[in-house]
Amino acid sequence: MARDADNRTDLELIEAINDGDDKAFEFLYFRYRDWVTNLAFRFTGHHDDALDVMQETFAYLVRKFPGFVLTAQMTTFLYPAVRNLSIAARKKRQRATSSEE
Repeated sequence: MARDADNRTDLELIEAINDGDDKAFEFLYFRYRDWVTNLAFRFTGHHDDALDVMQETFAYLVRKFPGFVLTAQMTTFLYPAVRNLSIAARKKRQRATSSEE
């Protein structure tokens, strides 16, 4: 699949997802997964944690459908989710590390 082949805006993709177009979610995912992963890595400092946060972020997003309405930029919507999930992942890692010692 050509990941960048869909030229629809985020709002158009969200409308399509709300209408049941699963492919539209795939395009939205490929559009933002690297941004989410990089941001999560900056917060967590661990590649595996960043991948977990990316997965949890998109699981959070998919639960918003149908009926999701984007009222800001997609990155503005995703940022707090990535931040909060990253903080939780970092705390979990710190607890695991301290309990091992």
